[in-house]
Amino acid sequence: MNFTKCTSWTIVGCIFLCISFLYACGPDMDSWEGSERLDVSHEQLLFESLVQRKKLTIFNTSNQPVSWSLESSSNQIISSPFGGLLPANGIVEAEVWLINVPANEQVFQGLLTLKAEDKVAREIEIVAVASQQKRWSLDVQITDAVYDSHRDRIWALSDNRQLLEIDPVGQTVRSIPLEIQGIKLSIHPSGERLVVGHESAFSYLELPSGQLIRRRSFPFKLHDIAIAPNHWIYATASQEQHSQIYCVNALGTEEGYSYMAPIYSNASISVHPSGDYLLLASTVISPDDVYKFSIQEGWAHLRYDSPYHGEHRFGGKTWFDPSGERFFTRTGNVFQFTDEQIRDLRYLTKIPAPNPFVFIAHGVKTPRIYAVHDVNFERSFPTSAQPILSIYSSSYQIVSSTVLPKILRVVNGQVEELGTDIFTGFFDREEKNFFILEKTKELEGVKPTWSILTFPV
Repeated sequence: MNFTKCTSWTIVGCIFLCISFLYACGPDMDSWEGSERLDVSHEQLLFESLVQRKKLTIFNTSNQPVSWSLESSSNQIISSPFGGLLPANGIVEAEVWLINVPANEQVFQGLLTLKAEDKVAREIEIVAVASQQKRWSLDVQITDAVYDSHRDRIWALSDNRQLLEIDPVGQTVRSIPLEIQGIKLSIHPSGERLVVGHESAFSYLELPSGQLIRRRSFPFKLHDIAIAPNHWIYATASQEQHSQIYCVNALGTEEGYSYMAPIYSNASISVHPSGDYLLLASTVISPDDVYKFSIQEGWAHLRYDSPYHGEHRFGGKTWFDPSGERFFTRTGNVFQFTDEQIRDLRYLTKIPAPNPFVFIAHGVKTPRIYAVHDVNFERSFPTSAQPILSIYSSSYQIVSSTVLPKILRVVNGQVEELGTDIFTGFFDREEKNFFILEKTKELEGVKPTWSILTFPV
């Protein structure tokens, strides 16, 4: 009996000793190979341009120092630092960038290898999208933009309550904070003042400082806003009914509805180059129409609308040529503008293009018309077709036509070619360049990328 008891305890003791021995001889973090001790923050570094720099964090997960190094598959991949001794439980941050990648190489791929004591620890994939010629990516989301020909700058509103001064040649952006989110912009012809339209108000700012001069509320939700040379501000309401144009003397105290000027709501405003007239284009009625207003005395007075009711469509948007003798429309129809009512707002011709126009710009020094037409503009079910930049003579003969390039962008770890929507276009002051403000098409869960395309005139 005692022998059996003793034997049982001996067996239990042997098992305990065996377990202890196995535990002591089992895996130990400090006995790992150096390559097993290192980890990284990214298995793939994605560069959306060749001038970007990326951070790669390297971790030592053990209680022992590790000698590490970064080796690249190409001398075009640079890292700093590229090696060293990483202390126990230490962290080091390396900067990675690219050099000497040919501009015509749209997608660059390579490999960065992390080694520990000459053994491979991790491999990091390098993928880069080349900077596309004549295209400058903007790290902002834009709601409206106008061109300042006095400074050769684009003034734009971002979606985070910022007024942006964009230099498209020097490729710089200056931000001015706004107290209220802006949705519409209009610049005074002198370049000294800017009007920011808010949802139900406006701010009158001094340029280039952005200093607030005046702010007023509107008794309606804003659709469009414009400032004329007379320093009066004109606004239209965003509502599904008849309305009146709202007039504000920016340098005085007069403001209110102009009851002499009944209009349809959601009307787009164009100021005549003389500063004496407004042209409002309806956007919510069919057939659409345009309305001419006199503003010589500040308050807007309706003169008359067009003589057409469906024969020649306007498309809800108009642009004047520099002389003010003609205006272009979204549909490509061209109309006369004169002081004689019998000839005023009369159809002249049509610019040859099969698609709606996003914008039309007529040079002052250059006798050319630059226009972008887009089959997908305001279309419920868009196709994959890209917008087209067409250049016309002053007699509306086509000179050239260019399909605008798509944008290469990294989406969910993959390089994709994305279609674009065009916002607007501008000549620079000397008319040596033409700038197109664009953005990538909307993707679910992905913000669009805004950029500026530059074309020499």
